[in-house]
Amino acid sequence: MATCRYCGAQLSDEIEYCLKCGRSKSQRAVGKRPKQVTIVAILQIVSGVLGLLGIAVAISQLTGVWRPSEAQRLLYSDSVWWAWTIIGILLGAMVATAWIIVGVGLLQMRPRARSVALWLLAYSIVMAVITLFVTIKVFFIGPFPVGVLYASKEVQGERFLMFSGNMCSVLGSPIYAVILFIVLTRKTVVDAFQANRRDG
Repeated sequence: MATCRYCGAQLSDEIEYCLKCGRSKSQRAVGKRPKQVTIVAILQIVSGVLGLLGIAVAISQLTGVWRPSEAQRLLYSDSVWWAWTIIGILLGAMVATAWIIVGVGLLQMRPRARSVALWLLAYSIVMAVITLFVTIKVFFIGPFPVGVLYASKEVQGERFLMFSGNMCSVLGSPIYAVILFIVLTRKTVVDAFQANRRDG
């Protein structure tokens, strides 16, 4: 005799619905991984790998392995930016690694991976807000903008590009996080993970 995929009760061949939970025997298996979860998982694994590569580049610039430009040297002369870079490297390495692990967990439809993903998305929104204030402080108040005033036009142009890049990241990160949050909290996705929790 077959069992209900939702509650585990035994099913009668003559009845189309489970007598215990009332669900139809012919309903689609909820525990199957939705396509949007696969997309989110792959995006976050790739994001984690790229994040670790970015951290390697930041470390190489700080240690002098990769020679920074004049504008970057001026930027790192600001103690706030220097400290924020170190914090970013440490937290970024942990978060990038966590995203790779969570991405694999999402591919395996592990409910805990979804929960951790939601916390990581909330974290990225908070970090974007903090980074916004740090970027405004460093690019407009302090030694960096003063140093750029007396630098070449090339350095001034690079400052604009660096600021634009930072602002795109700061503004894009929470938008991306909100989109993923919406995807991971959709009813079909939540049902799929809950079915896996019951099955697992």
